[in-house]
Amino acid sequence: MSEPPTFVERAEEELSWAGLAVAGTIRVAELALIAVAALIFVPPLLILAVVVIVPAVVLAALVSVIALPVLVVRHFHRHRAEHAHHRVRRLAALVRTP
Repeated sequence: MSEPPTFVERAEEELSWAGLAVAGTIRVAELALIAVAALIFVPPLLILAVVVIVPAVVLAALVSVIALPVLVVRHFHRHRAEHAHHRVRRLAALVRTP
């Protein structure tokens, strides 16, 4: 059976994870800076982003807001529909019998 890690080992591991998080954050910031610089220095990309990408994102958001409740209702209806049909058939059978 292995013994639990010491305080120094735990601290080294946590600092290692913190270093990875900082490195990842710096990489994301670099990529964002490169994207902003590209849009500033290449105006057609900015125009493309404003004319095509922004409306597409807005349209996707609107469609998801409308479609999500419909999909949720259909999902729950499918699960409950079989039970409802079974009850109706059972009641109809009771009514038909003398």
